[in-house]
Amino acid sequence: MIINSILNLLTNEIENRCWSNKSLSLLLILIIFSFGSSSLFINYNNIIEQLISFSIICTFLIISIFIINLKIEFSSFGLLKIKISYFLWIPAIYILVLILFALILPIWELVLTKFLGIEIKPQEILLELNNIDKPLHLTLFIFTSVIIAPIYEELLFRGIILPKLLNRFGHIKSIMISSIIFSILHFHFPALLPLFILSVVLSYLYLITGSLWSSIFLHALFNGVTVAIFLFIN
Repeated sequence: MIINSILNLLTNEIENRCWSNKSLSLLLILIIFSFGSSSLFINYNNIIEQLISFSIICTFLIISIFIINLKIEFSSFGLLKIKISYFLWIPAIYILVLILFALILPIWELVLTKFLGIEIKPQEILLELNNIDKPLHLTLFIFTSVIIAPIYEELLFRGIILPKLLNRFGHIKSIMISSIIFSILHFHFPALLPLFILSVVLSYLYLITGSLWSSIFLHALFNGVTVAIFLFIN
C-alpha cells in the first residue's frame, strides 16, 4: 500500500512531462522522414554505411527531441537532476537484471526451441561485428551501440512514450505497453522477452529517480557489456 502510494506520487511527476499531440505528431513526421529517406540511399549489405546513417539520423532526432522538449513543452526529462547515486546504483541494478535473466530466460529458450522451433541467434547487428576488421569501424560500432542508441531510445521510450501512456493508464499498464513496443521495435524475436524485462527495469528506474540519466546509464552499460562479451567470445 505504501509502496503503491509512493509510486503514484513518482508517476505524477513523470506524467506531467507528457508531450502534446502536436509535439508527438511533429516528432513522428521527423522519424518517418529521416529513416524513410535514408532507406533510399543506404546499402544494407554494408554495416559501416548502416552505422554512419543510424548515428547521423539518431543524432538529428536527439537534437530535435531536445529542441521540441525545451521550446514547445518546456520540460527537461529530469536531466537537470544529476546525483552520484545514479552512477553508484547502476552496476547493482544491472546485476539484478542479470539475475532476472538467469531465472526467466532458460524457460523462454525452452519455449522458443522446443515448442516454437525457433533457432536462437544473436541480433544481426552483433553478427556483423565479425565483418568489422578496422579499429576505426569498431570504434564507430561501439560509439553507436553504447552512446547514441541508449540516449535516443531512452529519450523516445522512457522520455516521451511512457509519460504519454501514464497520462491515460496506471503505471503498471503504461510500463507494460511501452516495454512491449520497445521489445517489438528491435525486430528480433528471440530477444523479445529479455528486451521486455530490460525495458521494465529501465522504466521503473526512471519513475523512481525522476531523471532519464539513470535509465540512459543502465542502458549504455547493458549494451556495452553485451558488445564486449560478444567481442571476447568471437
